[in-house]
Amino acid sequence: MAAEGLVVDAAAANLAAGRWLREVANARRHATTGEVPADRLELERPLLGPIPPPYGGQARVAMAAALSPLLRPLVGLQHPLALYDTLFPTALSMDASP
Repeated sequence: MAAEGLVVDAAAANLAAGRWLREVANARRHATTGEVPADRLELERPLLGPIPPPYGGQARVAMAAALSPLLRPLVGLQHPLALYDTLFPTALSMDASP
C-alpha cells in the first residue's frame, strides 16, 4: 500500500483487507469443499444460530467453589504410610530364603 502512495493506517488496511476478502479469498473455489465460500455462507446463513453472549468473567474455579461439598473433589484421603507399619508389623522381607 505504501508503494502505491497510500497512507498506511487502520482504516486503509481494513479497506484493503475487505477488498481482498471480497475479490480473492471468498471468491475462489475452496480446494476441500469445492465451493465458493461467499456462496456457501449465503446457503448456511439461515441455519446459523445466534452469537453467544460475551464471556462474563466467572472462572471455573469460582464456579467449582459454588458447588455443593458433595460435588467437590475429595483431597487428603491417603493414610500416612506409618499406618501400614502399624497394621502389618511383620512385613515380608525381600531377601528371605525359602
